[in-house]
Amino acid sequence: MSELAVIIDGKKYQVEIKSPPQAGTSAFEVVVNGEKKLIEVPGWDQNIVEWHWFEIEGRSYEVDIDQELNWVKSPNGLHRIEVQDIRAGKQARPASRDNRVKAPIPGLITAVFVEAGQKVEAGQPLLILEAMKMENEINAPVTGVVSKLNAHVGKSALLNEVLAEIE
Repeated sequence: MSELAVIIDGKKYQVEIKSPPQAGTSAFEVVVNGEKKLIEVPGWDQNIVEWHWFEIEGRSYEVDIDQELNWVKSPNGLHRIEVQDIRAGKQARPASRDNRVKAPIPGLITAVFVEAGQKVEAGQPLLILEAMKMENEINAPVTGVVSKLNAHVGKSALLNEVLAEIE
């Protein structure tokens, strides 16, 4: 059983995954804030970024999920997400594979807290990226030195644009 804290646009949900789907099935039970839900995910055994739709209690939802688990896009708009493994006490988001800091969503850079050559700690705020009237703090994925900084206040960032590199 997995216990996750899922934060969507600042609203926190406690999610317990009772058991993953068994071979040959795509349905499983979860508990969201104490309420049981049956979820069906066609292709559940594929990478999460391959999911484009799923059903909760028989109701279909179409989504696009950022492979870094920073956002999910639905017909209602783009929503910032954060996934934490409660038992492990850490972010469930995949770690950066190459120490590049990419824009998780398109937006406007409204603050930059570091400069090239500066030493940073993992989790330290690097900049603020504003999107859809929400301020998104972008943090260092690793401890190191900012070797490149492609961000400045007022710059519009595209999705997955490299904003900084840390060595």
